Amino acid sequence: MTAIFTGTSDHTIDAKLRLSIPAKHRGQLEGSPGGNMWCAVPWGLGSIRLYPKASYEELSAKGMKWLLPDRDSSELTVGFHGLTEMLEVDAQGRIGLPRRTLEDAGLVGMTDVVIVGCG
Repeated sequence: MTAIFTGTSDHTIDAKLRLSIPAKHRGQLEGSPGGNMWCAVPWGLGSIRLYPKASYEELSAKGMKWLLPDRDSSELTVGFHGLTEMLEVDAQGRIGLPRRTLEDAGLVGMTDVVIVGCG
């Protein structure tokens, strides 16, 4: 099943660094393998990309088609996967964002956020 995420939602990061995943997005993943797991990737200042686990694994596999990558590809892969955190959705539909992920994205101290569907 391919989930396509669209629209925007205003949300907050609470004092315990938790963020609610919009119900419309959670609902697309119910019953799918890894449907309660998301991958958080800091993406420049002010942005974190969230991928459903299955989508992250599929995209990662496409980028890992070589056994001995060149130095630039190897550094990119290590950096990308090294910054990625796998997060489980709790019973209330929230994920806990690691402080380091927020720091890497320049979002420490931010409480009001916009979740934007990007496909």
